[in-house]
Amino acid sequence: MWHLSLRSVRHYWALFAAAFIALALGVALVGVSAAARAATWNVPQPPGSDHASITLSASS
Repeated sequence: MWHLSLRSVRHYWALFAAAFIALALGVALVGVSAAARAATWNVPQPPGSDHASITLSASS
């Protein structure tokens, strides 16, 4: 059984590498998304506002 598995990996090495890269990129994307969400989680709100809103001011 081990011999068959080893032969399969040697024959389809590009598919295994691509699957590993896709998995790594997916994990990185989830991590970046979680970090971006955490960075905007506690945005200060103006006093007396009942709903979440963000006002951006343009600087000249």
